[in-house]
Amino acid sequence: GFGYRCEDIESSDCISFTQGYFFKQIADASKREKPANIMAGSGSSEDKKAKIIFKLNSAGTQKPGNYSNNITFIAIPNY
Repeated sequence: GFGYRCEDIESSDCISFTQGYFFKQIADASKREKPANIMAGSGSSEDKKAKIIFKLNSAGTQKPGNYSNNITFIAIPNY
């Protein structure tokens, strides 16, 4: 599986990542899975920082080789 988590650094805007071991599955566009919000906030503070951590679990039967994936982040300002 390929997952991610968000950790607040200078804000509290990460969504649904209260437990340190919790990772969400990344949406697969080829399966028409909908992307998820990672962060959401309000207010005028410019000191909003977070860390995104990716985790890959592979089976022992995974064939050796080079693999790749694309991750797209879309930032939408909230005024």
